[in-house]
Amino acid sequence: MSRVTSFSSSALMLADVFDAQRALTRAQSQIASGKKVQKASDGPAEVVASLDSRAQLRRSEQLDRNAGVARQWLAASDGATQSIIERVSAVRSLLIQANSAPSGPNTRTAIADQINSLRQSLIESANTTVLGRPIFSGTAGGQLAYDSTGAYLGDAGTVIVPVTRAVNLQVARTGPEVFGVSNPSDPANGDLFQMLTSLSQAVMNGDSAALTAGLSKLDTATDRVQRVQVELGSRLNQVNDLRSAAAANDTELKAAISQLEDIDLAEATIAFKSREASYQAALQVTARIIQPSLLDFLR
Repeated sequence: MSRVTSFSSSALMLADVFDAQRALTRAQSQIASGKKVQKASDGPAEVVASLDSRAQLRRSEQLDRNAGVARQWLAASDGATQSIIERVSAVRSLLIQANSAPSGPNTRTAIADQINSLRQSLIESANTTVLGRPIFSGTAGGQLAYDSTGAYLGDAGTVIVPVTRAVNLQVARTGPEVFGVSNPSDPANGDLFQMLTSLSQAVMNGDSAALTAGLSKLDTATDRVQRVQVELGSRLNQVNDLRSAAAANDTELKAAISQLEDIDLAEATIAFKSREASYQAALQVTARIIQPSLLDFLR
């Protein structure tokens, strides 16, 4: 038979006191921090699940920032294309005016000057920027998509922005896709800037046939710009829909993280009171049992 000595009994009782103290300290720490999992050993499975959810949340937050950039590009494209359509419409009205009745040199010059002014305004719209980048220059560097003469400075690159883990959206069109392709050998059938230069000259020359043909070309150019506007506008709606769905998923992730990590304050308070009572009881019992006496020293 094994004999339980006073020393071993005391050691066991003190170990129980220390265990109760540790449980009380942990309960107090959980209440103070609001977290039930404070280190990996507190709940390895919960920690792994929480880390995975947090990683997903960080990726989603980055994608949300990307979506914000995509919205800026798409909104800028919408505004620019609308401005282009309005200016081309103004040019069309001037052509009709110039071609509707005989006019003198002064009138033709005034109309031609207005067309040239609208052409320069179109170049400004073509150089619309977002975050310092021209939206119609493709992926080329530089501050301008078109120079002051209307020459394209960009490339044919495609600007793609990931807005969810599964969806990457094209958020811009290149200058030639919006304004048409340059044609140095036949400017009248070139891009919009060349076309307006030719139409301005036709107005000065009173060339009725060129002005009539120009009306049809302007309609074709307007249709091209409108198609780009509708396409990019629909993508703006798509970005908003995708991020709305992602926001709902983010809410679920945050709820899952909270369930894994956060305490229930009422439950934690009850647990703390219970552990406090256990600790106080352990102290009292141990203090009563472990009382050194003269007999203890004589044994």
